[in-house]
Amino acid sequence: MAVEKVSLNTLSPEVRSFLALANTDKGVWVEDPETQDRYCVVKFRQPTPHEQRAALSGMSEIGARVEASLREQGMTVEDAEREIQQAIAEVRREKART
Repeated sequence: MAVEKVSLNTLSPEVRSFLALANTDKGVWVEDPETQDRYCVVKFRQPTPHEQRAALSGMSEIGARVEASLREQGMTVEDAEREIQQAIAEVRREKART
């Protein structure tokens, strides 16, 4: 699906007012009961470079903890990934049976 980028100041006051209903904690769900069309409006703010660096640092720290925990259990990341893939495949097989 393609997405068209539109500047907020080009929208009508009514549309801007409607978009203001969406905030960082709650989006807006619009549904047409006749056509079953659905739209979701979610406020999104691009993180600052500082926020991006902090998030990457946090993710690296979590990754290091996971690797250390796996090592303590005698496993590698590849072992864990293989087990996860096997579990996903089993869930899919189970769903296909029902």
